[in-house]
Amino acid sequence: MDIEKRLGVMEAVEAIKVLKARYMRGIDLKDWDIVRDSYTKDAVFELVGAIPPTQGNDAITKALAAGLGKDLFVHQIHAPEIEITGPETARAIWYLEYHGFHLEAGRASRAWGYYKDEYEIEGGQWRISRSSLSFRRQERTELEG
Repeated sequence: MDIEKRLGVMEAVEAIKVLKARYMRGIDLKDWDIVRDSYTKDAVFELVGAIPPTQGNDAITKALAAGLGKDLFVHQIHAPEIEITGPETARAIWYLEYHGFHLEAGRASRAWGYYKDEYEIEGGQWRISRSSLSFRRQERTELEG
């Protein structure tokens, strides 16, 4: 692989990392414009075992906003395995840990899992075209005070 092609791959990988970080910030801050803009128009999102596949960036955003409600979350993603599969396509696996604070319910939660994502360039930007979130473990505890 020549230097220009290697540089292109590195730039794509970095752009995907920035996209996913911005998306997670949008989720935590409930900035639904960021979330919607992170997906392609015909994207598919699935929370394995909990939410059936939802298609379209507007529908995905509405489903996430309804599901997350007023609860507070801190999502941490790390250890990406990103593969550029074509000039405008890629896929990745991201490991996830989150902390949730469900104040109205008086409980907190933690979860560990992973995202399996696919990406496309749409409108000149990398965007998520398919995302599947699977949890390996979830814990809930009662909040004190």
